[in-house]
Amino acid sequence: MGGKYKGYDPTPDSWDNGGMWRIEPGSVLAWKAMPTSNRWRFPRG
Repeated sequence: MGGKYKGYDPTPDSWDNGGMWRIEPGSVLAWKAMPTSNRWRFPRG
């Protein structure tokens, strides 16, 4: 590792007491210039 965050090298047990979150979005909206945009929706279940 060390590409973007130099000196950051977690070990496999680094997450044992929390610190990592899993986020499951229902939708994502992205745009570069208005008024156009892209939207992705993800089914829950």
